[in-house]
Order: sequence, then structure tokens, then C-alpha cells
Amino acid sequence: MEAQIKELHEQLENFLAAADGEKSPVKGFKEKTELAETAIKDLKNLVRRRSFENSAEEILYFKHWAPIFFRYQIIYSLHYNLERERITATNKEELSAYILKVLQHINEWLKDKKELRLYHHQEDSDQDSKLFIHTPPSKVESFLMADDLYCENSISLAKIMAYEQFVPILEKELQMILRPATRKRKWKRSKADLAEIVYTLFYMKSMEVDGHDSDIIDISRLFEDIFDIDLSNIYDIHLHNMRRKKDKAPFLQEGIRRYLDETDTK
Repeated sequence: MEAQIKELHEQLENFLAAADGEKSPVKGFKEKTELAETAIKDLKNLVRRRSFENSAEEILYFKHWAPIFFRYQIIYSLHYNLERERITATNKEELSAYILKVLQHINEWLKDKKELRLYHHQEDSDQDSKLFIHTPPSKVESFLMADDLYCENSISLAKIMAYEQFVPILEKELQMILRPATRKRKWKRSKADLAEIVYTLFYMKSMEVDGHDSDIIDISRLFEDIFDIDLSNIYDIHLHNMRRKKDKAPFLQEGIRRYLDETDTK
């Protein structure tokens, strides 16, 4: 059965990698959350059809495979909620208050699960037969959790993995919001001109974030931070640029001419 689970996991990663990177963040994370939820359903259906051959296979599922699949669903849900709040927040103070509230909730939950965290990070196994077997839920859970393949510690382990990944993201986001004001910079051209630069950097794979090629949102947020400009509708701006009949990149063309003119005179 492990070979089939590995195949499902590889399929999920391929679907996530192929998800439309040019969607808005809230739409993109919603799509990825739904992909993860579908994969979890497929995983459970596979396990039900094959059933566990022995206790070792059951432990492997609840300790290793289930947390991997659930972690995807949890982390993308967290990102989705953050992006929704970013859209609906009326100011930076409101967004920072939301982030602080989420951070407090996560840190309190992680503190409560300190024993399981230690067990996980120390790669212990002496309590596996007690911790990672099917246990009926004590209360009504969501459709992804409350069923014949429920294990509270397995779900908690997935949360630990997702929360530990998400906390640094929230802390960095909060730092950017609360950092002292720097020199004020202003973009003097149109947003359409700036979109030409953003998409050129994206298509040329000119930037990386945490070791991965930057997507449109990464690059547009960089310019938002530099120039204090709103590029939340960057996709619509680019679409408008592509609909130009005469010249789809007038700013870049002008820049090339200016650059060549200046270098030719020196």
C-alpha cells in the first residue's frame, strides 16, 4: 500500500506545482487547499480499500503519511485566511492585530503540545503503538477528521508541522508591517509600466525567495514595499497591457532605447 500512497503524494505535489501561479494569492491558496483536501479523500479511500495488513502499517500511516497530507491542507488554509484578512483589513493596524491574534493562538496550542513536539523532533518511537493508532474522536470534527481513520495525535502532528512552518512567515509579515518608516520613495510612472518590469523579472526567473523562483506576488510585493504602491490587481494590469494593439511593452521599449542612446554617447 505504501507504493500507492507515495504515488498519491507525488501526484499532489505535481498538482500543487502546476496550480496557476498568476492567480491572486487568496484564489491561489484556496485552490491549493482544495487540492490538498481532495488528496486527503483519495488517501483515505485507498486505505479503506486496502486496509492495514498489520500494526506497523497502521502506525506508519498515522505517524508519517497522514500528517504529510494534512499538513498541506492546514498550511494552505492558514495562508488563505491571511490573504483574506489582508484584503478585508482597513489598515495595517487591523492586519497586525489579526496576525498577533493568530500567533498567540498558535503559540499557546504548540505549548500545550510540547510533549508530542519533543517526541516528534527527537524521532522517538517507543510510544508509537499508543500514540499513532485509530482512536474514535471525542467530539464532532470536520469531515476531514471524524471517521474510521481518525487519530488525534496524527492530526496534532500535522498541525505541529504546519504551525512551525507558518509562525516564521507570520513573524516576518508582522515585522514588515511594524518596521520603522524609511525614506519615502515614489514610482513616477504608471502601474502599467511597473507591471512590465514585474512580469519581465518573472518570465526571466531573475529572483529567488527562500531558494525558489519568485512568483508574480513575490516580485510585486517587493515593488509595493519599495514604492509604497498598491499592486494587488497586478494580474488585471498585465491583462490590460496584453490587450494593447500597438505595443504591449512601451515602457520596456523606451527603456531599451534610452539605455542604448546613453551608452552609445559614452
